[in-house]
Order: sequence, then structure tokens, then C-alpha cells
Amino acid sequence: MEDIVTTVECVLAITSAPKSLDVIPFVEELVKSRLAACVKVLPAGISVFCWKNKFEIEHEQIVVIKTTVSRVKELEKRIQLFHPDEVPEFIVLPIIGGNADYLKWIEESTASLD
Repeated sequence: MEDIVTTVECVLAITSAPKSLDVIPFVEELVKSRLAACVKVLPAGISVFCWKNKFEIEHEQIVVIKTTVSRVKELEKRIQLFHPDEVPEFIVLPIIGGNADYLKWIEESTASLD
């Protein structure tokens, strides 16, 4: 367990997209622009919810983004521009621990090149 470290800098951002939407160009751009170290697209998700007093069932892709706190605001802006929903899902969860080398890689991969 000595390789496990605690951090609040690294986070997981979660969003979703309609199953029919090609998210690959978008997530590639997130990595290339250093807003994400890695993005996982999980192809099978079903959301059940009420929206504007209407019961909805949507088939969606789940998009899990590994990034840092300092990149969250810009990431949220990009998702709002890309996403077809009026109010896109965007949830940020802290990574409270993990492999030190992996967390360092997330931080390095999302560091600004300025």
C-alpha cells in the first residue's frame, strides 16, 4: 500500500452522450488539448429520468474523463459546446487516492504547455 497516495488534484468527470453520436473526435480533442489525460467511452448505458414533467428512457454512452481540478472549468465549457442536450450531464468526482505514478501521469498529461 505504500504506492497509494492521497490527492485532491485529480478528478473523474462524467458525462453522457446519445448512443448515436460519434464521440470519438470530441474525446480525442480533449486529450490532444490536454483537458484530459484519458477518456473512457462505455458504450452501453440506459438513463431513466423525468425531464420537463416527461418520463424519459435514453440509450447513451457513458464518458469518463480523467483530469485535474485546474482543467474542470474549461472541460465543462467544451462539453456544453459539444453536447446536444439542453442541460448536459457533467459530474466531477474527486480521486481521493490511487497509484502515485498514475496520478502523476494524469497531472503531467493535463498540465498547460504555456
